[in-house]
Amino acid sequence: MHVSGGRVLGAAIAGALALQVWGAVWWMALSGIIQPVGNLPPEAESVVIDALLDHTVEEGAYFLPGMPVEETPEAMESWMTKQRQGPLGMVLFHPAGVTPLDPVYFVRGFVINVAACFLACVVMLPGVRSGWAFPHKLAGAVCFGVVASLVSYGNLWNWMHAPTDFAVKMSADVLGGWLLAGVAIAAILKGKHDPADARI
Repeated sequence: MHVSGGRVLGAAIAGALALQVWGAVWWMALSGIIQPVGNLPPEAESVVIDALLDHTVEEGAYFLPGMPVEETPEAMESWMTKQRQGPLGMVLFHPAGVTPLDPVYFVRGFVINVAACFLACVVMLPGVRSGWAFPHKLAGAVCFGVVASLVSYGNLWNWMHAPTDFAVKMSADVLGGWLLAGVAIAAILKGKHDPADARI
């Protein structure tokens, strides 16, 4: 069964659009209810920001407590004690700031989503050529969301001690997006002699 390049590209673009729509719904319409990321109290936020700026911290990602620069037995024992006692934290720091909701983020995000959906389509091509029905193609696309969730937020939860609530909600975001993208991809990614997925 032949699958044209136009079908593959069209499915990738449709999947990316579905991911964009899901992202808008999740982060704009549902974030106030689900609240995957919280805010510090204003006073605490000011103290943290002032401390970072006062100490001229460079842009980067920081884990608290940080690993010792010199990994001597004494320093490592002190670090492990701090780890056991807590608290733990992670800071993603941009001292210069950014422009909220800059259009470039949406364009860049769409390009990333097209690339991801295109790869998903390419990986599923052998199955589609062999006659996969709609449910098979949908399941194949959703598998990408499952893998993405496990290797990103699953590992973040395991190794970086991200809160379980955060990891679950962020994984739900990824899975929801790929479920919607999977519907779009499965509907378009068809072979030349595919009987319109009559086997649904």
